[in-house]
Amino acid sequence: MANCLLNHFGMLRVWGVGVVLAALLISGSALGWTTVSLRTVEVDLQVAAEGPSTSTSRARFEVEGGKFHGFELGDLPAAEIDGAACSARTDDGIAYGLVFKPVKPGETRVLLANGAHLERGGITFTIVHKVNLTRAGALRKYEGRARLSWTPLVWDEGSDSMTVRVALPGPSGDAPVIADPDVSRDYEVTTSATGASLTKYRSPRWYPMQVALDFDPSLVRDLPASVAAAALQAPVAMVAPARNPGSRSLSDLAVPALFGLFGLFVLAWKAHRLHRVLGDLGIAARFRVLGRTGLVLRLSLSLAGLGLAVGAEKAGSMAAAVPPLACVAFLWIVRREEGTLRPRAGGTWRAMDDHDVVLYRRLTRAYRRSRRSWLDATVPGGAIAFVLFLVALGFGAHRAGGSSTDLAWGTVLNGLLLAMPAWWSRVKSELPLDPTLESFSAIRRWRKPVARLLGTACPGSEVSLWVREDGAGPVEVRLRVEPAPAGLRGLELAGEIVRSGSTLRVRQAVVLRLDPGTDAARRLAALEHAVEHHLSPDLSEEMVVLHDRRGAIDSGTTPLRLALGALTAG
Repeated sequence: MANCLLNHFGMLRVWGVGVVLAALLISGSALGWTTVSLRTVEVDLQVAAEGPSTSTSRARFEVEGGKFHGFELGDLPAAEIDGAACSARTDDGIAYGLVFKPVKPGETRVLLANGAHLERGGITFTIVHKVNLTRAGALRKYEGRARLSWTPLVWDEGSDSMTVRVALPGPSGDAPVIADPDVSRDYEVTTSATGASLTKYRSPRWYPMQVALDFDPSLVRDLPASVAAAALQAPVAMVAPARNPGSRSLSDLAVPALFGLFGLFVLAWKAHRLHRVLGDLGIAARFRVLGRTGLVLRLSLSLAGLGLAVGAEKAGSMAAAVPPLACVAFLWIVRREEGTLRPRAGGTWRAMDDHDVVLYRRLTRAYRRSRRSWLDATVPGGAIAFVLFLVALGFGAHRAGGSSTDLAWGTVLNGLLLAMPAWWSRVKSELPLDPTLESFSAIRRWRKPVARLLGTACPGSEVSLWVREDGAGPVEVRLRVEPAPAGLRGLELAGEIVRSGSTLRVRQAVVLRLDPGTDAARRLAALEHAVEHHLSPDLSEEMVVLHDRRGAIDSGTTPLRLALGALTAG
């Protein structure tokens, strides 16, 4: 009964951590999360008798949380923004200037000047365009009347109401103002001698509200020639919508979401690979965060975190997407286990025959295969896979940038915070190494160069592989020279596993055994590469160990060549 209660308490603790994590990441508490809705849009079109007309768009946003800086605005055909006449004003009466930054052709970002932002409340943006209606093809003659067929800015989210008011240059005396009933059948229309007002309640997102009015042609000079009725009644081509970064559709978020799911997949796969490699080395791998949590619950928490991040990107805030993505990445970090870097003490030395060499070659190949991964950027295959991932990430960001620059940054964010750590966390050189197989692989490469060197300096010496074994199996592999050169009682080459920066590598070491108290021992101990000089435990031999002091650049056979030269000189 007590065990059941303890297990139940453990599960409650895990779920409690997940609930607290989710509570910390909700929109009300996540930094930078922006919740904005477009309430009303009012457009006043002042038709000029000659030259450019003036279009004034007033869009009122309500900010419920976060920091709202502005939105993205699509172009109007044959229109230019009058920046000096544009402004923004909160419901409290605070006025702001506006800054216009081109994003790409056909789209401009509208921001509050001086980096200002609104955290809560209502704000109305006033955007003024100078538009040449005749040049845009929106004002022409039709059956003896003037026909205005014009579409204002299109917004990428719905609003409570959208109103377009048209003011003519003067009273339409000879012909009444008529709104095309087919175009305005779902509008609330009011006409007068000087213009018309058209209102659409609860307009959906990307709604192309169209104005189609007939009036007295004498009010406008230099009207273009008449065109076919079908051309005038056809809707004006869709223009790029004015985008509010505070709202994205699910279709817009497809590319960032796919890269987020891909990043989650590679993180989980990398953790699986690490568990398998560590298991082959006899090490029980555990996750660093919530180590006792099962894979199903861990995957559920990861999907929840990814959903929160995508929700933040849908709300238009990259800052709010960072905490949940970081939490997802931490959930899949495997606890570091360095293992032993020194061979075991004790054991018996024996010469390796051809059968031993073949067996160790097979073991080394299997050892390399178990550690090889396309998610390791330190090996050629992993580096190529990482470069391909960066190319795909850039292509995905470019595709997402067609809808919004924020979505492009969201794609990059999801890929970098989730997928990229899989290539750089716990790379092969940081995993626990097998000293025996690593030293055997390195020493095999040194056998021929050492044999050539000794064939010139010490004819008659042979180089052979020796292995030291204990009850648990092989411990260490060395190259032994027999007979030893004159002046030495023994000469061996060993492989040492050393840390070089953040990685581990194998470095060769030359072990010289001499009679105690000889001049040769003193000369060898004074060499540049001598790093150890001591007596054996039974005081019968004096030992000098040579290797590269820097530990970063392999010195090859240089220490051995210098040692043989010092012996010959003596």
